Amino acid sequence: MRPVAMEYSINYMLGRGFCSSEPRHGIAERYKASWKEKLLILLLSDFDPDGEQIGQRFVSSIRDEFGIVFYGKLRFTKLKFRKGP
Repeated sequence: MRPVAMEYSINYMLGRGFCSSEPRHGIAERYKASWKEKLLILLLSDFDPDGEQIGQRFVSSIRDEFGIVFYGKLRFTKLKFRKGP
């Protein structure tokens, strides 16, 4: 993931489980400082109840704690990975 994000100048953050408010605060601060009109966050998680809850809590936190409103969901039902070089 990181090499692809770097290639396209996309900020990349890795979290495991339910992250503390510090990383979310950093995202909010970077977004506000950028003066961009929209914030797009792509969350990749397991497709199980815990993974769904992590994503929902993350979105709720960004909205409720930092006043950034957005919502979108991508759902992949089957992924095929190509082995790298």
